[in-house]
Amino acid sequence: MKGMALLFLLVGCATVRHLETPPADSELARINRALEGCEVEIRYVDGRRLKATNIQISSTSIQLSDGAQGNRVPLAAVQAIRWDPPDSRDKGGRDGALIGGPIGLVAGIAIGIYGHENCGQPCFGTTAQFGLVFGSLGLFTGIVAGAITGRTVGHQNQVTISASR
Repeated sequence: MKGMALLFLLVGCATVRHLETPPADSELARINRALEGCEVEIRYVDGRRLKATNIQISSTSIQLSDGAQGNRVPLAAVQAIRWDPPDSRDKGGRDGALIGGPIGLVAGIAIGIYGHENCGQPCFGTTAQFGLVFGSLGLFTGIVAGAITGRTVGHQNQVTISASR
């Protein structure tokens, strides 16, 4: 169950694009526009990581305009590029609420139905009413918890790079 929650958190908090080398010019232009003004983390194939800003990706290399560790990094040496977009926290909160709401609704309905069916004494209302009440509470709780978690974690973008086959 803990693994499933972590999976939902990771899926909701990242947009991953795959870039095969040599990349198409249109794909490069779209990624370079998204990277403008962002601090990025470059993950090398050998496991090293480098933080940089204002990078430009070409078909063969990454230009480091801030001069960190040389000026160019060969694209073949890079495994991934990860960055937070300017609206990272807002998008993370929105994603979290959209993921948490339905999960809370379904969990609340299931708990309500199970609780009514296994009450052991005369319970007030019908099974459907219990499901509705607990589903509403679950929906509210899921939206709030998801929005708080998403806003805290934020939304990240990542481009993974591999040689074409």
